Amino acid sequence: MKYFKDNQNNIFAYDDEQIKQGYGKKLTPISIEDVNFINEQKYIALTQTLEYKLQEAKSYLNSTDFKMLPDYILKNGEILEDIITKRNELREFIRSNKEN
Repeated sequence: MKYFKDNQNNIFAYDDEQIKQGYGKKLTPISIEDVNFINEQKYIALTQTLEYKLQEAKSYLNSTDFKMLPDYILKNGEILEDIITKRNELREFIRSNKEN
């Protein structure tokens, strides 16, 4: 198996037969060490993004808690469902991404 990457660090793997057929021609050949490094960097970036989104969700919930005591906001006598829905989605996002 030989490994390649494109200019956006997407990784591709082709066997000798596929390479003979022309796969990977426009890609940059890389080593398994490069594959591992790229994957590690992508994992770190995803982890940082998740941590940022969790913090952003927590901040939003904290900033609106004092306004939303029993989670009802009325406008012209109607509950603003979109705000309640967003808060519930953020709570679920935080719950589902807590570290073990």
